[in-house]
Amino acid sequence: MFLYRKYPPLPSILWSIDMPKNFSYLGSNKEEKKITKEIRRILREEIVKKNTNISANKGAIEKDTDELEIAFKESIKRQNQNIQEFKRKVTKINKELNQSNTKKLDEIYQRLLTTEFEVKKKLRKNFENILKKAFRVYIQLISIYDGHEDLQCNFPNKAFSHQQWKEKIDEIFNKDEKSYKTYKIEDWLKLFDVNKNNWFEEFLLKFSVNIEEQRKEKLKEIIFQLIPFDTFQDKYFKQQGRKTLLNDFRDTLANRGFLEEQEDGKKINKLKKSYLFLKLKLSQIEAELNKGENFSQPNQESDSFDLFNELFYGDEVLATTSDSLKQKKRFFIKLQHIVNKKNKDKIGNIILQLKEVWEEKEISLIKINYESSSLKKEVELIVYPLYLFYNKRGIYLTGFGSMPDFPSKINYYNYRLDHILSQEEKNKYITVLNWDEENPDIHWQLIEKKEELQSQNSEKLYQQLHKALGVDLHRKIKTMLLRFPKTFHDYYIKESKRHETFEQLNIDKNQQWKKQLKEKFQETKTEIKSEDMQFINDIIEANPDDAYYTMNYRHGEEGGDKVEADVIMRLRAWGYNVEVLLPSDLRKRMREDMKKTWKLYQNDQK
Repeated sequence: MFLYRKYPPLPSILWSIDMPKNFSYLGSNKEEKKITKEIRRILREEIVKKNTNISANKGAIEKDTDELEIAFKESIKRQNQNIQEFKRKVTKINKELNQSNTKKLDEIYQRLLTTEFEVKKKLRKNFENILKKAFRVYIQLISIYDGHEDLQCNFPNKAFSHQQWKEKIDEIFNKDEKSYKTYKIEDWLKLFDVNKNNWFEEFLLKFSVNIEEQRKEKLKEIIFQLIPFDTFQDKYFKQQGRKTLLNDFRDTLANRGFLEEQEDGKKINKLKKSYLFLKLKLSQIEAELNKGENFSQPNQESDSFDLFNELFYGDEVLATTSDSLKQKKRFFIKLQHIVNKKNKDKIGNIILQLKEVWEEKEISLIKINYESSSLKKEVELIVYPLYLFYNKRGIYLTGFGSMPDFPSKINYYNYRLDHILSQEEKNKYITVLNWDEENPDIHWQLIEKKEELQSQNSEKLYQQLHKALGVDLHRKIKTMLLRFPKTFHDYYIKESKRHETFEQLNIDKNQQWKKQLKEKFQETKTEIKSEDMQFINDIIEANPDDAYYTMNYRHGEEGGDKVEADVIMRLRAWGYNVEVLLPSDLRKRMREDMKKTWKLYQNDQK
């Protein structure tokens, strides 16, 4: 079954779409009435203002008239002439006021109409770009993984660049009179054997588009005439298409887990590098496609802040997560939160200050004062804030920036919110910094990754967490081999999901496990020595009925002492029911920890 047949480009599969919440720029009556009402309100305010000015002028005129009447008694003839002259002036002033008032109101009305037009134009352009990108990355994905006869860009088991993909697709369409660069959305739907009218109706349903029939036809016309690869045309490619192509591959396909970006891309200069990508297993791709929808539905709200408040309901909390069934909650999540209750207001302030940063059109860098546990002192860090992350016992800010242990080193890091310290101003925990390339305090790596960071979302974190056990994204990934006694395994481990990379070795007489083990360790470049293989072989021969599992984990660069705490805690929780066989430095770390624990109890007389 070809991917494009199993997952046609229907709205639920166009996972790059992040649709606007309304379609007012396509003619929503409600939106038009709102704008018209606003125009009328401004007009009324201007008229009242001008009438007030006219009344003030008339009051002044009446006062002057009283004074003229007194003068009239002294000199009737002279005053008659003055009165006539004054009346002419009053008539002229009133005429000028009315003309000015009308002209200004016309200017306001025209300005409002122009603003409304520009807003609608911008919204429509944004909608078109989003939909074009959705089709573009879907086509790129299908061309790389699928067997579609018209779209085959084969890169068997080797890294390739986004530019190499373009060369392949150009070559495919060279034999066609009509280039893919000019294909409209309706052309692509036809290529994938999708009925365009059925597709459009599902589109309306998926995004809750409720507009009258006439404007529905207008929307259909707009969508079907869009050209996803228009910037790839020769006249636009150098200025726009080249950047679009890179963003499609790096910020969308790789970022969302459909390709793996190679870390050792060739450096061109200090601020630029080439990018290489690897295909993943088809099962991984299908898992992502089966997610279907990665966009928010209307009226959907986040409960993050409410959940944060719930965390302080004692040392442990039951946070409800489901809708009521017969007016009663039926499902709960039990969470632990180790942060002191007195820090509740502090963490709340930090979250609100981060929210202000994230609401800006361009997300800024932030400067924080941070209490480093390893250095045992306060350090000043510059960070690009990505997202808040609750992990087991506390809330963290995942960011890209200075690391508390090595402030001069830049990487992804999870900053504990309760370790962020107050600055000079009371209740101020964050200083916003502009993206200033001339600022010597801002590391050049932050400037280099600005565009990539601005486009990231929480899916980047999910993908990284799926790669290995642990949450410290700056650590290297290695593979461990574990042994579970048969009884414990059958009752507590079998058919359970401990991590995405937690996989059982197939222990059989043909010893296929050796090949399987080597492949798993090679994927993370974890070393296996010949004596290690002999040691494992002896263990398996002595305990053939036990279960053996491999799992990726986050590891430091300097041996067992640098293994992430979450990994060690997971292994300790299994206690004597698990044996760490490989790698040797992790096995050594577990052995030394057990010895230290034994010292606490060896003199116990009870």
